[in-house]
Amino acid sequence: DEEFEAVKQVEDRIGEFVDAMGGAYVGRVTVAGHRYFYCYGSASPDEIERFVTGIEESTGYRLQVRTQDDPEKAGYWKDLYPTADDWQMIQDTKVVEALKKHGDVCEIARRIDHWAYFAAKSDSKAFATWLASEGFSIHEIKRTKLLTGDWKVQFFRVDSPELYTINGITYQLRHKIAEFNGEYDGWETSVKKGAH
Repeated sequence: DEEFEAVKQVEDRIGEFVDAMGGAYVGRVTVAGHRYFYCYGSASPDEIERFVTGIEESTGYRLQVRTQDDPEKAGYWKDLYPTADDWQMIQDTKVVEALKKHGDVCEIARRIDHWAYFAAKSDSKAFATWLASEGFSIHEIKRTKLLTGDWKVQFFRVDSPELYTINGITYQLRHKIAEFNGEYDGWETSVKKGAH
């Protein structure tokens, strides 16, 4: 946290440099205290060296540069593009932020509804059996005409929508639903304000 502003300035300067070279800054990954910035473009080794030296002198951070040809953008797809689990975390974060924006106290447990879709009725029934073993209740299993699957399972359980709690739940649900050849379609809950 104490380095946020300084590191943000480094990131902004990298983006500006790459833009000026006609390239694209596509993202970053932080691992074990090191931040890796991914950029695509065509700058000469001398231009890159001058830029890096300028950042090092003005910020005190030491930068290492690695360049390679990557016409298929494999670095982006392999290291940066969100996995299905990452996308679920992003969606969970959006719902939690929307709840908080409306004054929600996420620590308060309440009914949380979830949806899943299955192509086969037998898969939806088998999944419902698993749900019961995990303390979930079935709201309905219904045939639908949606593109995501012919059988909708709406189910719920009393849980807390705190981000790490709900993300653990949705992670488990997504993977279990996939085992039953289905697709998870998210969750919702009511806003709870006030004391626990």
